[in-house]
Amino acid sequence: MRLAVGLQDRPGALAAVTAALAAVKTDVRDAQVRTFDDKTASIELTVRISDKKHLDRVLKSVRGVSEVASVGGFGR
Repeated sequence: MRLAVGLQDRPGALAAVTAALAAVKTDVRDAQVRTFDDKTASIELTVRISDKKHLDRVLKSVRGVSEVASVGGFGR
């Protein structure tokens, strides 16, 4: 599954997002990060999701990161 995360571009923000994923035992298969002049960033991740409950935990965990402004899942 692909996740799109919009966040504030701060030192440690990527680490916080990946730690949130690790906390709910989520395997990251690929990540692409972009930063922008307005101090925001986007991360597109391919993650392994086992079922709907796992997806719900992933979204909740990532949304709990203070720098995260938005998160959504799409595709497989």
